[in-house]
Amino acid sequence: MLPRSSEALQLTVAGLPAISVTTQVLQHGQTRYIVSGRRLRGTFVVVPVFPLDAPLGSHMIRVHLGDGPDQVRPFTPRPDEPVVNGVRIHGASELFDPDRPPAHVLASRISVLLSDFATRRIPDGARTVLEAVIPAIVRHWSKRPDRNALVRAARARDAESHIAHETRAIEKLEGKLAAARIERTDKRRRSAQINGLIRRHQPPVRPVLGEPVQLPMTASDGRGLGLLTVREVEVNTHPGRVVYAVNGPRVRGLFTVGPDRYGSQVIPQGLYVSYGRSTTSDPYRRHREGMPQINGVTVHGGWNHAGTTVITPTEPPRLPARVPVARDQFASAPSATTERASAVLRAVALYYLDRPDLDALRIAVGKQTAAARRQTVRDDLAKLRGVEAALQSSLSSHLKRLHYFASSVPPVPPAHRAETPHAG
Repeated sequence: MLPRSSEALQLTVAGLPAISVTTQVLQHGQTRYIVSGRRLRGTFVVVPVFPLDAPLGSHMIRVHLGDGPDQVRPFTPRPDEPVVNGVRIHGASELFDPDRPPAHVLASRISVLLSDFATRRIPDGARTVLEAVIPAIVRHWSKRPDRNALVRAARARDAESHIAHETRAIEKLEGKLAAARIERTDKRRRSAQINGLIRRHQPPVRPVLGEPVQLPMTASDGRGLGLLTVREVEVNTHPGRVVYAVNGPRVRGLFTVGPDRYGSQVIPQGLYVSYGRSTTSDPYRRHREGMPQINGVTVHGGWNHAGTTVITPTEPPRLPARVPVARDQFASAPSATTERASAVLRAVALYYLDRPDLDALRIAVGKQTAAARRQTVRDDLAKLRGVEAALQSSLSSHLKRLHYFASSVPPVPPAHRAETPHAG
């Protein structure tokens, strides 16, 4: 007499003689189908599967060829693998929805095992039989009265791996959400700074000085290279920038000095010195008005200083200086020219940084770009709010999944306390 979890039946498969089947419920929701028919015998095990991140409440099916509770392993035969037309077949089906089996359910790794880890393709006839028998088995399984109980048992089996997966996903999302909130706080602080700058009164800027000044020109090793005569040509014509006409030993031309061009501060710090007259409309042009002649050659380029290090008459020792070598091609200036150009850049930079209206010039530059920066920050905040909402939604989904699989784990019964005998 079969155990209560067993059942004997006849399986009808189109195009095949009647197949006798014995079913037995195994642990973890697996179901064994032992089949016997004309030129067909063997065991199939139907396994409910819960893929990671699949919709809650759904499950898939995989059918293992051969007996046993474990996964099908490559090149490892299983007990009672199906024999079709005299050929023993090894492998498993694809993962598929038991209520909507696909036209082809056999996995590509289905094979006939040979010796020494060798395999061969299963015959077409055997494949055709299995492609008909496996869906028929699954159709029977899907209508079992104990299907829900089998699925719950399988879910309890997989719950631990799902809990670990969801826990990792939640930790990752919580980290991303915390980072997004920090970034949003920084953006809101920056927005307040920009709005404050827009409302701030522009301090007065000193007009152009009529009289030139003389500045010492010093090499990086401390040698004096002569005096430079420096005259202001423009002040704040382009916000924050001062254009100087410079004359000295083997030096003649214009230099433009203004705050750091590449910094992210609301009120820019540092400085940028360019050879020639530079404007906000053409800050990257190689050819500018009044390009200086140093040691008899025209020097191109500029020097950006973020303000993170100290500028002295001798530091930084070597600064950018480029000379043309062909049409639209430039190379580093000769060493002597670079040395003299560096001395001029340092002297002009220190003269600019010593201005009593330096803060006013920097504020002028900040005000010029404030409206555009404010809009950029607003756009960034809108994107961050969307990112936060998406992260929060995903986090809620994974928390729901965590609770769902945690509830699938059967409770551990409390340990029974041993009774302590009373002292007599």
